[in-house]
Amino acid sequence: MGHNPITFGKALRASRLRAGLTQFALAELAGVSPRTVRYIESAEVARPRRESVRRLARALQALGEVPWTTEGEVRIEVLGPLEVKRGGRPIPLGTLKQRCLFATLALRPNEVVGRDEVIDALWGDQPPASCNNLLNTYVSGVRGFVDGGGRRGVGSIISRVGLGYRLAVDDEQTDVTGFLDLVTVALSTPDLFARKQSLERALDLWRGPVLDDLPRRVRLSPAAVALAGRRVQAALAYADAALAVGAAQDAVDRLRPMAHHEPLHEPLHARLMLAYAAAGQQAAALRAFSDIRLRLDEELGVQPGREIRLAHTEVLSGERVPPHQPGGPALDGGGAVLITGLAAEPWPYRVRDRGPEDAVRRLLRGLAVSADRVRTDDVHARTLFR
Repeated sequence: MGHNPITFGKALRASRLRAGLTQFALAELAGVSPRTVRYIESAEVARPRRESVRRLARALQALGEVPWTTEGEVRIEVLGPLEVKRGGRPIPLGTLKQRCLFATLALRPNEVVGRDEVIDALWGDQPPASCNNLLNTYVSGVRGFVDGGGRRGVGSIISRVGLGYRLAVDDEQTDVTGFLDLVTVALSTPDLFARKQSLERALDLWRGPVLDDLPRRVRLSPAAVALAGRRVQAALAYADAALAVGAAQDAVDRLRPMAHHEPLHEPLHARLMLAYAAAGQQAAALRAFSDIRLRLDEELGVQPGREIRLAHTEVLSGERVPPHQPGGPALDGGGAVLITGLAAEPWPYRVRDRGPEDAVRRLLRGLAVSADRVRTDDVHARTLFR
């Protein structure tokens, strides 16, 4: 929430008194314990539980009271171009290197990001000899912009932890956490209508590819790639839910721009083909098949995999397209991309005759890794892919 506990407690107490409520009465209206209200008002807890705060806010707002304001609160968005705002107004962050530093931490809010990972995001394989001193300078500079004074104590949004740094924010302050929470809720919901709605809200948080305005080193960092993978996973689940409840056009509208940014992602294009067909746009579905078949041939030298071929067969048959089973990339609990499902199986077999190292380099290029980073050294290629 980013609130000073003393100021926040005083604001809550003032609102409660204006509403003519005792601590017990407010607790009863909000569905929290009287002790929670007492602790918050007396600033005995530095970070109240978010659910308790939400309940108190709803109770007081129902009585016409607004116990706190978001003025001065920092909002961080990385699902698209990097945006950092305070009270709705942009925070500049300073130099490009400082923006890259902040973005690297913002990809993993409330986690410790190692100094080596930050250095790699800023300079790649050839950091300057003074990189440690420069990094300290950039951290101080970002603190000055975001904290409004460069505080180094517990009040700073960026703290030094061991050999790394942590960006300390509440869930409501970052679109990353909001997106991941919505996806988690959606995928655990058996009701397909509710799942579709939650995934819509999650996907609507994206304004474009992750950190779209920053250098490739940052956009292709492991954390950024994993986050982009979660977006695709959410889109595939959304398509399945939308097709199951008869909302094919909704699936088309959300998959089409994503397919543009993922030109070689076979499960995503397969879902788009099925969505086109279910929406009565068979010609568009066939064009989508022709387009990805051509791209796969020109860029990877392979033919479409089983999932694309099955979708093409369904489109050609003209039969009602059934809900498609998930077969795209899934993510494990640590955020690493796992290649699973029908689309993952054919590709290694289709290129096995060319040698494993050649296959790795082709796959790296298919993942948009620039040619200058894919060295001829086989060990480097395998390490980069991992």
